[in-house]
Amino acid sequence: GPLVGRSQDFYCDLGSALAVGGQFQGLSFHLPHAARVRFIATERFHLVYPWQSSERIPFSADLYRDPVWTLAQPQANPDRRKFWAPPFFGGPEVGLLAPVAAPVTSGDRFLGVVAIDMSLDYLNRVNGYFGYPLGTVAVVDDRGHVMAHPGVYADPLAVRSPAGLEQAVPAQLLPTVSALAALPAGEPVFRAGWILVQRPFVSAPWYLVYA
Repeated sequence: GPLVGRSQDFYCDLGSALAVGGQFQGLSFHLPHAARVRFIATERFHLVYPWQSSERIPFSADLYRDPVWTLAQPQANPDRRKFWAPPFFGGPEVGLLAPVAAPVTSGDRFLGVVAIDMSLDYLNRVNGYFGYPLGTVAVVDDRGHVMAHPGVYADPLAVRSPAGLEQAVPAQLLPTVSALAALPAGEPVFRAGWILVQRPFVSAPWYLVYA
């Protein structure tokens, strides 16, 4: 839409977003697994790095139905904490992305949300280094999405939707992500001829799983 005739809050928030745009560029150096950075504003605009033309990524009201937006809302996140949103397909160039996001506020006013979309392709390449002849190492999030698995994501960029837990571990062994979380951390569990080991991540609500 036009830049003229907007509210004072719009110009203030747009100026703030443009001022931090340079910091977004630094993320490509410090976080090589970050595919892109987004800021979605309450004042109905968004900023994306790396930059792309509005013809390619036009502003859409669908942004306000994105889990990154809904999970950042004050009623959903009153403590204004960092959170991880469900993985989604970001396009054939980047594949599946896992957003880590945080609400942006000025005092009590909610300005929007900033999100870093992390590449599952990169995560799967790292996970591929952990090869064990008798089992498989996978990464599973707290919603039961498989984030990394050498078989499920043999070609990560070709996958259009995240796999479920049952595609990494037979359902009779771990029927739910709650059953996975209930395993003693770092201790082998013997079940139906399988050895299961899980260890939670420190900085993300994910589990490293060996089966």
